[in-house]
Amino acid sequence: ADRFAAWDVDVVLEPLPFTNVRTPADAAEIIRRADRPNLSMCLDVWHLYRMALPLSHLDDLWPTISTVQVNDGTIECQFPEDLREDCLLNRRIPGEGEFDLVGLLRARNAHRPDSTFSVEVINPQLRAQDPALSARQIAAGLESVLAASRAA
Repeated sequence: ADRFAAWDVDVVLEPLPFTNVRTPADAAEIIRRADRPNLSMCLDVWHLYRMALPLSHLDDLWPTISTVQVNDGTIECQFPEDLREDCLLNRRIPGEGEFDLVGLLRARNAHRPDSTFSVEVINPQLRAQDPALSARQIAAGLESVLAASRAA
C-alpha cells in the first residue's frame, strides 16, 4: 500500500479460501494491522459462501470492505476437493444461484453504501457464447438482484 500511495492508488486485498488469507476476517486483520488509508478489502461473495460463513461474519468487517465482487453459485461446493477448480467452473449469473445476494446487498447498503461493485462470473458456458450476450445476461441478473435488495 505504501508503494502505491505515492500515486494515489488504492490497494484491495481479496481473501481466498485456498490461500493463507482464507476469510474476510483474515483480510480485515491484515488491513487493520497495516493501518494504511489506501488499503481495503475486495469481498468476493463466492468465497464468503464457499467458506460457509454467515452474513453475520461481516458485521464488524464492513469498515474494511471497499469493493463487493458479485456472482452467484450453489451452496454446496461442486468440487470440495479443489476449491480453486470450483470457483473457476461453477459461478452463476447473479440471481441464478443459491447465495443470499439480496441479504448481502442489504447489509452492504446499510453498512457500506459507498463501496463499489465488481462482477466476476467465471463460467465455461458464458465463456463459450457471444461475449455481448454474456454481458447482457450478467447485467440483467445483477440489475434484478440490486432491485430486490432495495425493495421493501
